[in-house]
Amino acid sequence: MPRMTLRIAIFSLLALALLGGTANAQDALRAWGLSGSMSAQARGLEAVGRNPALLADPAADGFYFGLASLGLDLGNNTLSLSRYNEISGAVLDSQAKDDLLADVPASGLRVDAGLEASALGFRKGRFALTGQMIGRGGGNLDRDVFELVLLGNEIDKAFSFEDTDGQGFAMGAATLSYAHPLKQGDSWSLSAGLNLHYLYGLFEFRAVEASGGLFTSMDGLDGSARAEFLTSRGGSGYAMDIGFAGTLNEVWRLGLMWEGLLGSMNWSKDVEHRLWVADAQDILLGQDDIDDAIEKSDSTWTGDPYSGNLPSTLRMGVLRDWSRITLALETELRMRGLQGEATGPAAMLGAEWKALSWLRPRLGMSMGKEAQGAVAGIGLHLGIFRMDLYGGVRGGYMPGGAQGLTLGSAFSFDF
Repeated sequence: MPRMTLRIAIFSLLALALLGGTANAQDALRAWGLSGSMSAQARGLEAVGRNPALLADPAADGFYFGLASLGLDLGNNTLSLSRYNEISGAVLDSQAKDDLLADVPASGLRVDAGLEASALGFRKGRFALTGQMIGRGGGNLDRDVFELVLLGNEIDKAFSFEDTDGQGFAMGAATLSYAHPLKQGDSWSLSAGLNLHYLYGLFEFRAVEASGGLFTSMDGLDGSARAEFLTSRGGSGYAMDIGFAGTLNEVWRLGLMWEGLLGSMNWSKDVEHRLWVADAQDILLGQDDIDDAIEKSDSTWTGDPYSGNLPSTLRMGVLRDWSRITLALETELRMRGLQGEATGPAAMLGAEWKALSWLRPRLGMSMGKEAQGAVAGIGLHLGIFRMDLYGGVRGGYMPGGAQGLTLGSAFSFDF
Protein backbone atom coordinates (compact mmCIF):
# COMPACT_ATOMS: atom_id res chain seq x y z
CA MET A 1 0.00 0.00 0.00
CA PRO A 2 2.77 2.55 0.79
CA ARG A 3 4.43 1.82 -2.55
CA MET A 4 1.13 2.35 -4.37
CA THR A 5 0.59 5.69 -2.58
CA LEU A 6 4.10 6.78 -3.50
CA ARG A 7 3.63 5.79 -7.15
CA ILE A 8 0.42 7.79 -7.44
CA ALA A 9 1.99 10.87 -5.84
CA ILE A 10 5.12 10.72 -8.01
CA PHE A 11 3.07 10.13 -11.17
CA SER A 12 0.94 13.17 -10.33
CA LEU A 13 4.01 15.37 -9.84
CA LEU A 14 5.53 14.24 -13.14
CA ALA A 15 2.27 14.91 -14.96
CA LEU A 16 2.16 18.42 -13.54
CA ALA A 17 5.77 19.06 -14.53
CA LEU A 18 5.03 18.04 -18.10
CA LEU A 19 2.08 20.43 -18.19
CA GLY A 20 4.36 23.36 -17.42
CA GLY A 21 5.00 26.21 -14.30
CA THR A 22 6.02 29.88 -14.31
CA ALA A 23 5.91 31.49 -17.78
CA ASN A 24 5.19 35.09 -18.75
CA ALA A 25 3.31 36.50 -21.73
CA GLN A 26 4.58 36.62 -25.30
CA ASP A 27 8.05 38.00 -26.06
CA ALA A 28 9.11 38.57 -22.45
CA LEU A 29 12.42 36.91 -23.38
CA ARG A 30 14.45 40.04 -22.83
CA ALA A 31 12.80 40.28 -19.42
CA TRP A 32 14.08 36.82 -18.51
CA GLY A 33 17.52 37.79 -19.83
CA LEU A 34 17.40 40.58 -17.26
CA SER A 35 16.00 38.20 -14.60
CA GLY A 36 12.51 39.60 -15.10
CA SER A 37 13.28 43.29 -14.42
CA MET A 38 11.28 44.69 -17.33
CA SER A 39 8.16 46.54 -16.11
CA ALA A 40 9.91 49.88 -16.76
CA GLN A 41 11.77 49.15 -19.99
CA ALA A 42 10.05 46.56 -22.23
CA ARG A 43 9.80 47.53 -25.89
CA GLY A 44 7.90 46.27 -28.91
CA LEU A 45 5.89 43.14 -28.22
CA GLU A 46 7.86 42.71 -24.98
CA ALA A 47 5.62 45.40 -23.50
CA VAL A 48 2.57 43.11 -23.71
CA GLY A 49 3.99 40.68 -21.20
CA ARG A 50 5.69 43.10 -18.82
CA ASN A 51 3.82 46.43 -19.01
CA PRO A 52 1.33 47.39 -21.76
CA ALA A 53 1.66 51.10 -20.83
CA LEU A 54 5.07 51.08 -22.57
CA LEU A 55 3.28 50.71 -25.90
CA ALA A 56 2.69 54.48 -25.66
CA ASP A 57 6.42 55.23 -25.98
CA PRO A 58 6.80 57.40 -29.12
CA ALA A 59 10.39 56.19 -29.53
CA ALA A 60 9.05 52.69 -30.25
CA ASP A 61 6.32 53.69 -32.67
CA GLY A 62 7.33 51.36 -35.50
CA PHE A 63 5.82 48.10 -36.68
CA TYR A 64 6.84 44.93 -34.87
CA PHE A 65 6.22 41.45 -36.17
CA GLY A 66 6.96 38.56 -33.83
CA LEU A 67 7.78 35.26 -35.53
CA ALA A 68 8.01 32.80 -32.64
CA SER A 69 9.24 32.41 -29.10
CA LEU A 70 9.68 29.53 -26.68
CA GLY A 71 10.38 29.59 -22.96
CA LEU A 72 10.85 26.84 -20.39
CA ASP A 73 11.08 27.14 -16.62
CA LEU A 74 11.54 24.16 -14.28
CA GLY A 75 12.50 23.95 -10.63
CA ASN A 76 12.05 22.37 -7.20
CA ASN A 77 12.73 23.33 -3.59
CA THR A 78 14.92 20.40 -2.55
CA LEU A 79 17.38 18.84 -5.00
CA SER A 80 20.28 20.80 -6.49
CA LEU A 81 22.31 19.57 -9.44
CA SER A 82 25.31 18.78 -7.24
CA ARG A 83 23.13 16.87 -4.76
CA TYR A 84 21.49 14.91 -7.58
CA ASN A 85 24.89 13.95 -9.03
CA GLU A 86 26.02 12.90 -5.56
CA ILE A 87 23.15 10.46 -4.93
CA SER A 88 22.42 9.28 -8.47
CA GLY A 89 23.29 5.58 -8.69
CA ALA A 90 24.92 5.61 -5.24
CA VAL A 91 24.23 3.25 -2.35
CA LEU A 92 23.25 5.54 0.52
CA ASP A 93 24.38 4.81 4.06
CA SER A 94 22.38 5.94 7.09
CA GLN A 95 24.18 9.30 7.31
CA ALA A 96 23.61 10.03 3.62
CA LYS A 97 19.91 9.22 4.03
CA ASP A 98 19.64 11.55 7.02
CA ASP A 99 21.38 14.34 5.07
CA LEU A 100 19.06 13.87 2.09
CA LEU A 101 15.98 13.91 4.30
CA ALA A 102 17.25 17.11 5.96
CA ASP A 103 17.21 18.79 2.52
CA VAL A 104 13.44 18.29 2.22
CA PRO A 105 11.53 21.24 3.78
CA ALA A 106 8.88 20.58 6.41
CA SER A 107 6.25 21.44 3.78
CA GLY A 108 7.54 18.68 1.48
CA LEU A 109 9.02 18.50 -2.02
CA ARG A 110 7.62 21.17 -4.35
CA VAL A 111 8.00 20.90 -8.13
CA ASP A 112 7.04 23.81 -10.42
CA ALA A 113 7.27 24.04 -14.17
CA GLY A 114 6.28 26.43 -16.94
CA LEU A 115 6.20 26.35 -20.72
CA GLU A 116 5.19 29.05 -23.17
CA ALA A 117 5.24 29.09 -26.94
CA SER A 118 4.03 31.80 -29.28
CA ALA A 119 3.80 32.19 -33.02
CA LEU A 120 3.02 35.48 -34.77
CA GLY A 121 2.37 38.73 -32.97
CA PHE A 122 1.83 42.26 -34.25
CA ARG A 123 2.37 45.69 -32.77
CA LYS A 124 1.67 49.03 -34.50
CA GLY A 125 1.76 52.23 -32.53
CA ARG A 126 -0.20 51.88 -29.30
CA PHE A 127 -1.94 48.65 -30.29
CA ALA A 128 -0.73 45.06 -30.19
CA LEU A 129 -2.30 41.69 -30.96
CA THR A 130 -0.54 38.56 -29.76
CA GLY A 131 -1.22 34.86 -29.27
CA GLN A 132 0.45 32.17 -27.21
CA MET A 133 0.19 28.72 -25.71
CA ILE A 134 0.74 28.64 -21.95
CA GLY A 135 1.26 25.75 -19.56
CA ARG A 136 1.76 25.96 -15.81
CA GLY A 137 1.88 23.33 -13.14
CA GLY A 138 3.01 22.59 -9.63
CA GLY A 139 2.76 19.79 -7.10
CA ASN A 140 3.76 19.02 -3.53
CA LEU A 141 4.78 15.64 -2.05
CA ASP A 142 4.58 15.24 1.74
CA ARG A 143 7.91 15.01 3.58
CA ASP A 144 6.77 11.85 5.40
CA VAL A 145 6.81 10.02 2.06
CA PHE A 146 10.58 10.58 1.81
CA GLU A 147 11.13 9.60 5.43
CA LEU A 148 9.23 6.36 4.83
CA VAL A 149 11.16 5.54 1.64
CA LEU A 150 14.59 6.48 3.02
CA LEU A 151 14.35 5.24 6.62
CA GLY A 152 11.61 2.62 6.47
CA ASN A 153 8.47 2.18 8.55
CA GLU A 154 9.74 2.42 12.10
CA ILE A 155 7.76 0.53 14.77
CA ASP A 156 5.19 2.61 16.70
CA LYS A 157 5.56 5.64 14.43
CA ALA A 158 2.80 7.22 12.36
CA PHE A 159 3.36 8.65 8.89
CA SER A 160 1.01 11.19 7.30
CA PHE A 161 0.69 12.18 3.63
CA GLU A 162 -1.63 15.17 4.15
CA ASP A 163 0.68 17.80 2.55
CA THR A 164 0.27 16.38 -0.96
CA ASP A 165 -1.50 18.46 -3.59
CA GLY A 166 -1.10 19.92 -7.06
CA GLN A 167 -2.61 21.77 -9.97
CA GLY A 168 -1.75 22.35 -13.62
CA PHE A 169 -3.28 23.69 -16.80
CA ALA A 170 -2.61 24.22 -20.49
CA MET A 171 -4.39 26.90 -22.49
CA GLY A 172 -4.23 29.19 -25.48
CA ALA A 173 -4.50 32.96 -25.20
CA ALA A 174 -5.27 35.78 -27.62
CA THR A 175 -4.36 39.21 -26.25
CA LEU A 176 -5.38 42.68 -27.41
CA SER A 177 -3.27 45.48 -25.90
CA TYR A 178 -3.58 49.26 -25.94
CA ALA A 179 -1.72 52.15 -24.30
CA HIS A 180 -2.74 55.79 -23.88
CA PRO A 181 -0.66 58.85 -22.84
CA LEU A 182 -2.11 60.45 -19.69
CA LYS A 183 0.09 63.47 -19.00
CA GLN A 184 3.20 64.99 -20.53
CA GLY A 185 5.48 67.85 -19.47
CA ASP A 186 8.73 69.29 -20.77
CA SER A 187 10.84 66.53 -19.23
CA TRP A 188 8.36 63.89 -18.06
CA SER A 189 5.47 61.75 -19.27
CA LEU A 190 2.91 59.34 -17.84
CA SER A 191 0.95 56.64 -19.70
CA ALA A 192 -1.44 53.78 -18.95
CA GLY A 193 -1.98 50.47 -20.73
CA LEU A 194 -4.36 47.54 -20.78
CA ASN A 195 -4.17 43.86 -21.79
CA LEU A 196 -7.40 42.00 -22.54
CA HIS A 197 -6.94 38.22 -22.79
CA TYR A 198 -9.34 35.68 -24.24
CA LEU A 199 -8.41 32.25 -22.88
CA TYR A 200 -9.16 28.89 -24.44
CA GLY A 201 -8.60 26.02 -22.05
CA LEU A 202 -7.07 22.78 -23.31
CA PHE A 203 -6.61 20.76 -20.13
CA GLU A 204 -6.70 21.21 -16.37
CA PHE A 205 -5.78 18.91 -13.52
CA ARG A 206 -6.14 19.53 -9.80
CA ALA A 207 -5.98 17.45 -6.65
CA VAL A 208 -9.24 17.79 -4.74
CA GLU A 209 -7.90 15.65 -1.92
CA ALA A 210 -4.74 13.61 -1.41
CA SER A 211 -4.40 12.16 2.07
CA GLY A 212 -3.49 9.06 3.98
CA GLY A 213 -1.27 7.60 6.62
CA LEU A 214 0.62 4.56 7.82
CA PHE A 215 1.23 3.11 11.29
CA THR A 216 3.36 0.08 12.09
CA SER A 217 3.09 -1.61 15.49
CA MET A 218 4.60 -4.78 16.92
CA ASP A 219 1.48 -6.65 15.78
CA GLY A 220 1.27 -5.45 12.20
CA LEU A 221 0.57 -2.59 9.87
CA ASP A 222 -2.43 -0.27 9.51
CA GLY A 223 -2.78 2.27 6.73
CA SER A 224 -5.07 4.14 4.43
CA ALA A 225 -4.83 6.34 1.37
CA ARG A 226 -7.32 8.54 -0.47
CA ALA A 227 -6.70 10.49 -3.68
CA GLU A 228 -9.37 12.46 -5.53
CA PHE A 229 -8.53 14.22 -8.81
CA LEU A 230 -10.53 16.59 -10.98
CA THR A 231 -9.78 17.00 -14.69
CA SER A 232 -11.26 18.87 -17.62
CA ARG A 233 -10.41 18.83 -21.32
CA GLY A 234 -11.66 22.25 -22.31
CA GLY A 235 -13.06 25.59 -21.26
CA SER A 236 -12.87 29.33 -21.79
CA GLY A 237 -12.18 32.44 -19.76
CA TYR A 238 -10.79 35.93 -19.65
CA ALA A 239 -8.11 37.96 -17.92
CA MET A 240 -7.13 41.61 -17.69
CA ASP A 241 -3.83 43.31 -16.87
CA ILE A 242 -3.28 47.01 -16.23
CA GLY A 243 -0.04 48.99 -16.28
CA PHE A 244 1.36 52.49 -15.80
CA ALA A 245 4.68 53.91 -17.03
CA GLY A 246 6.50 57.18 -16.51
CA THR A 247 9.67 58.82 -17.83
CA LEU A 248 11.83 61.59 -16.33
CA ASN A 249 14.55 63.50 -18.16
CA GLU A 250 14.69 60.69 -20.76
CA VAL A 251 17.01 58.64 -18.52
CA TRP A 252 14.74 57.49 -15.69
CA ARG A 253 11.78 55.18 -16.29
CA LEU A 254 9.23 53.90 -13.81
CA GLY A 255 6.80 51.04 -14.33
CA LEU A 256 3.88 49.44 -12.51
CA MET A 257 1.90 46.43 -13.75
CA TRP A 258 -0.81 44.35 -12.16
CA GLU A 259 -0.92 41.08 -14.06
CA GLY A 260 -4.14 39.20 -13.44
CA LEU A 261 -6.03 42.18 -11.98
CA LEU A 262 -9.18 40.41 -13.14
CA GLY A 263 -9.56 36.93 -14.51
CA SER A 264 -11.52 33.73 -14.35
CA MET A 265 -11.49 30.40 -16.13
CA ASN A 266 -14.56 28.19 -16.60
CA TRP A 267 -13.74 24.53 -17.23
CA SER A 268 -16.77 22.90 -18.81
CA LYS A 269 -15.73 20.18 -21.27
CA ASP A 270 -15.36 16.51 -20.26
CA VAL A 271 -15.18 17.28 -16.53
CA GLU A 272 -14.26 14.09 -14.69
CA HIS A 273 -13.73 13.09 -11.07
CA ARG A 274 -11.57 10.11 -10.14
CA LEU A 275 -11.40 8.71 -6.62
CA TRP A 276 -8.89 6.07 -5.51
CA VAL A 277 -9.13 4.65 -1.97
CA ALA A 278 -7.10 1.96 -0.21
CA ASP A 279 -7.42 0.64 3.32
CA ALA A 280 -5.26 -1.87 5.14
CA GLN A 281 -5.92 -3.09 8.70
CA ASP A 282 -3.95 -5.56 10.80
CA ILE A 283 -1.53 -6.57 8.04
CA LEU A 284 0.97 -8.97 9.56
CA LEU A 285 4.65 -8.43 8.84
CA GLY A 286 5.87 -11.08 6.42
CA GLN A 287 2.35 -11.98 5.34
CA ASP A 288 2.29 -13.57 1.87
CA ASP A 289 -1.09 -12.32 0.65
CA ILE A 290 -0.69 -8.62 1.46
CA ASP A 291 -2.36 -7.47 -1.79
CA ASP A 292 -5.46 -9.54 -1.02
CA ALA A 293 -5.66 -8.04 2.48
CA ILE A 294 -5.81 -4.46 1.18
CA GLU A 295 -9.25 -3.16 0.28
CA LYS A 296 -8.99 -0.97 -2.82
CA SER A 297 -11.51 0.93 -4.90
CA ASP A 298 -11.13 3.09 -8.00
CA SER A 299 -14.12 5.02 -9.33
CA THR A 300 -14.70 7.67 -12.00
CA TRP A 301 -17.74 9.85 -12.61
CA THR A 302 -18.77 12.89 -14.65
CA GLY A 303 -18.50 16.22 -12.85
CA ASP A 304 -20.16 19.60 -13.21
CA PRO A 305 -18.45 22.59 -14.87
CA TYR A 306 -16.39 24.63 -12.43
CA SER A 307 -14.59 27.97 -12.36
CA GLY A 308 -11.37 29.15 -10.81
CA ASN A 309 -9.32 32.31 -10.39
CA LEU A 310 -6.08 32.79 -12.30
CA PRO A 311 -2.65 33.71 -10.85
CA SER A 312 -2.14 37.38 -9.99
CA THR A 313 1.14 39.32 -9.63
CA LEU A 314 1.96 42.99 -8.95
CA ARG A 315 5.25 44.37 -10.36
CA MET A 316 7.00 47.70 -9.82
CA GLY A 317 10.24 48.68 -11.53
CA VAL A 318 12.70 51.56 -11.97
CA LEU A 319 15.30 51.93 -14.73
CA ARG A 320 18.34 54.16 -15.29
CA ASP A 321 19.53 54.46 -18.88
CA TRP A 322 23.01 55.62 -19.85
CA SER A 323 24.26 55.79 -23.41
CA ARG A 324 25.53 52.19 -23.43
CA ILE A 325 24.47 50.71 -20.08
CA THR A 326 20.96 50.12 -18.76
CA LEU A 327 20.29 49.09 -15.16
CA ALA A 328 16.85 47.97 -13.96
CA LEU A 329 15.50 47.09 -10.51
CA GLU A 330 12.12 45.47 -10.04
CA THR A 331 10.08 44.22 -7.11
CA GLU A 332 7.36 41.62 -7.51
CA LEU A 333 4.55 40.53 -5.22
CA ARG A 334 2.78 37.30 -6.13
CA MET A 335 -0.64 37.64 -4.57
CA ARG A 336 -2.27 34.51 -5.94
CA GLY A 337 -0.62 31.43 -7.40
CA LEU A 338 -1.47 27.86 -8.25
CA GLN A 339 -2.80 25.48 -5.62
CA GLY A 340 -0.06 25.06 -3.01
CA GLU A 341 2.26 27.58 -4.71
CA ALA A 342 4.11 30.03 -2.47
CA THR A 343 3.12 33.69 -2.57
CA GLY A 344 5.12 36.68 -1.43
CA PRO A 345 7.69 39.27 -2.54
CA ALA A 346 10.76 39.01 -4.75
CA ALA A 347 13.30 41.46 -6.18
CA MET A 348 15.12 41.39 -9.52
CA LEU A 349 18.16 43.30 -10.77
CA GLY A 350 19.20 43.38 -14.42
CA ALA A 351 21.78 45.04 -16.67
CA GLU A 352 22.10 45.41 -20.44
CA TRP A 353 25.26 46.50 -22.27
CA LYS A 354 24.97 47.98 -25.75
CA ALA A 355 28.33 46.54 -26.77
CA LEU A 356 27.75 47.18 -30.48
CA SER A 357 24.83 48.49 -32.49
CA TRP A 358 23.78 44.88 -33.08
CA LEU A 359 25.05 43.12 -29.93
CA ARG A 360 23.48 43.46 -26.46
CA PRO A 361 24.64 41.11 -23.66
CA ARG A 362 22.39 40.94 -20.58
CA LEU A 363 22.70 39.70 -17.02
CA GLY A 364 20.18 39.41 -14.23
CA MET A 365 19.66 38.01 -10.77
CA SER A 366 16.60 37.58 -8.55
CA MET A 367 16.19 37.43 -4.78
CA GLY A 368 13.36 36.23 -2.58
CA LYS A 369 12.28 33.38 -0.34
CA GLU A 370 11.78 31.04 -3.31
CA ALA A 371 12.98 33.28 -6.14
CA GLN A 372 16.78 33.00 -6.11
CA GLY A 373 18.26 32.74 -9.56
CA ALA A 374 20.68 34.09 -12.14
CA VAL A 375 20.15 34.58 -15.86
CA ALA A 376 22.37 35.50 -18.82
CA GLY A 377 21.02 36.56 -22.18
CA ILE A 378 22.03 38.09 -25.47
CA GLY A 379 20.19 40.20 -28.02
CA LEU A 380 21.19 40.30 -31.68
CA HIS A 381 19.73 43.19 -33.71
CA LEU A 382 20.71 42.44 -37.30
CA GLY A 383 19.00 45.17 -39.29
CA ILE A 384 15.26 44.65 -38.95
CA PHE A 385 15.75 41.10 -37.64
CA ARG A 386 15.97 40.52 -33.90
CA MET A 387 16.99 37.38 -32.03
CA ASP A 388 16.94 37.09 -28.23
CA LEU A 389 18.34 34.15 -26.28
CA TYR A 390 18.61 33.45 -22.56
CA GLY A 391 19.54 30.74 -20.11
CA GLY A 392 19.82 30.60 -16.36
CA VAL A 393 19.40 28.75 -13.09
CA ARG A 394 16.75 28.77 -10.34
CA GLY A 395 17.01 28.11 -6.62
CA GLY A 396 20.61 29.32 -6.49
CA TYR A 397 23.17 31.48 -8.25
CA MET A 398 25.68 28.86 -9.43
CA PRO A 399 24.90 25.83 -11.63
CA GLY A 400 26.02 23.27 -9.04
CA GLY A 401 23.81 24.65 -6.28
CA ALA A 402 20.79 25.45 -8.47
CA GLN A 403 17.48 23.63 -8.13
CA GLY A 404 16.10 24.39 -11.58
CA LEU A 405 16.70 26.01 -14.93
CA THR A 406 15.17 28.49 -17.35
CA LEU A 407 15.77 28.58 -21.12
CA GLY A 408 14.29 30.40 -24.07
CA SER A 409 14.56 32.14 -27.43
CA ALA A 410 12.58 34.61 -29.51
CA PHE A 411 12.71 35.84 -33.14
CA SER A 412 11.04 38.96 -34.52
CA PHE A 413 11.18 41.79 -37.07
CA ASP A 414 11.39 45.45 -36.01
CA PHE A 415 10.52 47.85 -38.81
